[in-house]
Amino acid sequence: MNVIVQPPREIRPGSLLTPPIVVRLEGHRAQNANDVVNVNDANIWALASVVSADGMVALAPPQTNLLSGTLVDSVHTASTDDGRRGMGYMTFPNLVINQAGNYRIRVSLVRMPTIEDPEAVNVHSIVTRVIRVDSRASAPSLGPEERDVLASLKERGVVKSC
Repeated sequence: MNVIVQPPREIRPGSLLTPPIVVRLEGHRAQNANDVVNVNDANIWALASVVSADGMVALAPPQTNLLSGTLVDSVHTASTDDGRRGMGYMTFPNLVINQAGNYRIRVSLVRMPTIEDPEAVNVHSIVTRVIRVDSRASAPSLGPEERDVLASLKERGVVKSC
């Protein structure tokens, strides 16, 4: 699991994180050998949260007003540019951090409870680069690499707009 489109390095409080965060999941990767991930598993969901700049302290939750937008996504399967299957993508196109500070977004891959296994399991987590949220931040812009990645994902139906 890796972040293939990072959030902007800086943004104003209350502004949309542009470009949207995109995480790629390659089949059968997990922190624990017992937690093999199938990208087609309907019980696998990605959850976005805010953590401190060092990635160690969960901030939202528990704070309910720090991060807004769609915080949950399912795994969307698609082939890669070279035709490989078994790739999954999670996108977070409308996240907003509402308070100034330095943060990271943590994306956690969670296997949701089932009748056979009634407990949710955090299969894997990854954090983005640090985002400086400041009222004096300049407007974010897409670099050529981010633009290319987003255009490719849009062609495959993974993201709706870029």
